[in-house]
Amino acid sequence: MKKTLSILLALLMMAGVLAVAPMSAGATDCTHEWGDWSEVTPPTHDEPGQQVKECGECGETDTDAIPPTGEGHTWGEWETVTPSTCAAPGLEERECECGELQTRPIALKAHDFGEWSVTTPPTHVNPGLRERECKDCAYVGSEAVPALGHTWGTTWVTDATHHWKACDCGAKNAFAHTPGGWIVVTPPTATQEGSQKRQCTTCGYVVETDVIPATGLGGWLWIILGAAGVLGGLGLVGAAAVALVGAVIAGILGVAAVGGLAWYFLA
Repeated sequence: MKKTLSILLALLMMAGVLAVAPMSAGATDCTHEWGDWSEVTPPTHDEPGQQVKECGECGETDTDAIPPTGEGHTWGEWETVTPSTCAAPGLEERECECGELQTRPIALKAHDFGEWSVTTPPTHVNPGLRERECKDCAYVGSEAVPALGHTWGTTWVTDATHHWKACDCGAKNAFAHTPGGWIVVTPPTATQEGSQKRQCTTCGYVVETDVIPATGLGGWLWIILGAAGVLGGLGLVGAAAVALVGAVIAGILGVAAVGGLAWYFLA
């Protein structure tokens, strides 16, 4: 009896297995009734996204990539992250609708200088120096102050070789004299030497003087003797005639009248 029950129980179990097996085999052969794709990860401009769908019969899921959009970024407005200063550049950024960030530097801020202060005064010859300080970062900027240049006097100062105009600092712009032509100072006479000079054409300094020889009587002596002969024919003879002609000629030549008397002693 027990043996019979055991056999019947084994048959029932086998029958149960056979009954269940066809059902499991049928499940793997589901034709799938897929639902719509559902986006899991959205794509970006250059990265793919991911989507999934589920079978309404067996619950199996399927995934697939969503291609990148391939479009350029759509950037928002630039926003300042770090303001610039006189000493360091700043930073600004903008964001695309995809979430990507782009940054760029902000140029250095210009210095806000105070007034110039002369630290080294200029002279007539040498430049000076002045400085100013930035109110924000204490940076000190500097630049040269041009030399003042000389202020020359209005009159020439001279020596034997040069002429110049002096500055109140003691400097002088000296130039060598440039002699001009001879100028007669005192014309010569028959018996007296004359004089002449040469002056600098710029300042008028007399750079050279010289003597002009006397012209001498020359042919006047013969004129005097001839005239004496004529006067002798007129009754004026000897010393009286010579003295008369000498006085006349001496007056013509600019010699003192008394010089004419000298001819008296020549007779």
